[in-house]
Amino acid sequence: MEQVLQEQFFTAVKTSQEATLHLAQTWLQAFISVTPNLFDTSIASSLDSCYGFAEKLWSTNRDFLVSLFEIASEYGKKPAG
Repeated sequence: MEQVLQEQFFTAVKTSQEATLHLAQTWLQAFISVTPNLFDTSIASSLDSCYGFAEKLWSTNRDFLVSLFEIASEYGKKPAG
């Protein structure tokens, strides 16, 4: 049962990540069509400068997920009724 729940959770997370990536790509394409010079290589920061942001986002998501698991764990300890 636990394996099935983990697989369903993983599938849901993966599906939401794919949807988010698709949304980001669509949004960026629309944004670039309105402001084509904004992403000129002379203006845009290098990819390396984005790592700090990515690490902060990862940390925030990790903390959020840990909090969800803590809530679920506490719920599992309470008697039904």
